[in-house]
Parts: sequence; C-alpha cells; structure tokens
Amino acid sequence: MKLSPKGLELIKGDEGLRLKAYQDQKGIWTIGYGHTLGVTPGMVITKEEALSLLDEDADAAENDINNKVKVPLTQNEFDALVGIRFNIGSGYFAGSTLLRKLNAGDKAGAADQFLVWNKLTMPDGNVVESDGHTKRRNRERLLFLTPDGMAPIVAEAVNKATNPKPTTVATSGSKKNTSPTPSKKVKTKAPIKH
Repeated sequence: MKLSPKGLELIKGDEGLRLKAYQDQKGIWTIGYGHTLGVTPGMVITKEEALSLLDEDADAAENDINNKVKVPLTQNEFDALVGIRFNIGSGYFAGSTLLRKLNAGDKAGAADQFLVWNKLTMPDGNVVESDGHTKRRNRERLLFLTPDGMAPIVAEAVNKATNPKPTTVATSGSKKNTSPTPSKKVKTKAPIKH
C-alpha cells in the first residue's frame, strides 16, 4: 500500500516545516518535516529539498508498515499507521503492543495503543506527557477507526478541534519515545514529533 495524499498532508501538518536545522527537545538536530538523518548545525534547505526528504522518510515508514503488518488494512488504517511510525521510528513501532495487537487481529485494541505514544524522554531522563503528541495520537487513532469514505471530513474536523490555530512550523520534537508512563505533563504550542 501507499500513503494517500491526505495521509501525507496530516504528517506535514503534524511535523511542521523548518528550513533551518534546529535541535528538538531531546537535542536531536532536525530539519524539514521532521527529518533527522545527517542533519548538522547551521544546515539550511529549500522547501523542495524538505519535500524530497519527506518523501524519503514517508517511503521508509510505508515500507515498515507493508513489511511488519500481517493483516489487511483500509487506506485510513494504513495512513494512521504510517503517521505514527513516521513519528516514533521503526524500532519502537516494531516492538510496540500496537503492532502485536494489530497482527493478532485486535484492531480495537491496536487503536487504543495509539494513545500510549504521547510521551517524551527529555535529555535529563524525565519522561513527560506531551500535549502535542496527545493531540496527534488522538487524530491518528480516529483516522485509524474511520471508514475510508469519511476521512477528509473527519480529519478536518478533528484537526480543527485539536489545533484551533493552524501551525505550519513545529516548535521542537524527538525521534524516540519510551515508556508509556509519564512523570509529568508538558504543554506544547505545536505538535511535537519524534
């Protein structure tokens, strides 16, 4: 399967666009739409380069879903899974209870597992709940549970409800997530990526 244009737009909206390299909350150098591989301080890219990197990263996430998920998926389920995999990374997705439940045929249980991936491990080792991740996981879960024909309407309504002010630039983020047990809650201005 391939990520739909709507699925790609949701990832772009969640990740935000930064054309100059920045360090996310964990200190990971990031650029474009959440790209981290080979990013160095002072790096600057064009929007076209950011889109090319996004395509590469989305392709890697698609391949992971196609290779690791062993049950049939709807387009919405696939798009939601690519979105969470894009954000949490291949290793975390491969070892997730979400994937285990999905492959066991428990789609409702898998849908609920989206919600546990709303935490960040900070550079000091503290695990914190992220409002941005919580909103993103709720959007992905709802997309996963939505019949294909309803996706554009539902995604737009959920996005408006959870992001009253549209953001095109992410404030910070991280490529990793760990324990689903938070130590404290952190409010964020824009969705944080892993």
